[in-house]
Amino acid sequence: AGSVGWIVSEESFFKPLKKVVSYLKLRASVGMVGNDNNGNNRFLYLPDAYVLGGDGYYFGTNAGSAQPGAYEATKSNADVTWEKAVKQNYGIDFSIFNERLGVSVDWFKENRRDILTTPDYMPGILGMTLPIMNVGKTENKGYRCREQIKKNSRSATQALRLFYMYKKGKTQKKHRKAHVT
Repeated sequence: AGSVGWIVSEESFFKPLKKVVSYLKLRASVGMVGNDNNGNNRFLYLPDAYVLGGDGYYFGTNAGSAQPGAYEATKSNADVTWEKAVKQNYGIDFSIFNERLGVSVDWFKENRRDILTTPDYMPGILGMTLPIMNVGKTENKGYRCREQIKKNSRSATQALRLFYMYKKGKTQKKHRKAHVT
């Protein structure tokens, strides 16, 4: 991850504009984060789990009662990895008219891939559910804006703050052939 910021209003070439624009900052950040949180199931890579008991199994043609047995509870996934997200944020902050009006605008984007989820493309004849896999993908982007109007008097400061945001997202699953070990 990394970020940069530049307070343009502190530069010497900006001094003639300071009476109108008292503060101007440009900023940008980009980073990659990971996530392995999938509820209580932290060890998706461990070998298959079996459960003893259940309803049992009937053997033969004249079986009167079920015989105890074991069944496969979950399938493991030796290829599971962390979810990954690349996040970007670009913004500008400025104040004008002796800081009476302040504005902050951000544009953001997040691409998340390898999201841990259960695929929905397993044929029912298999008789089991696929393990959790890295098959999800999302993209979110949008902008945020904050405006502040300030009025100072001798006895108090009055401020009006406005916030608004727009976000658009899409979610998709990768449909790849399952590799179950």
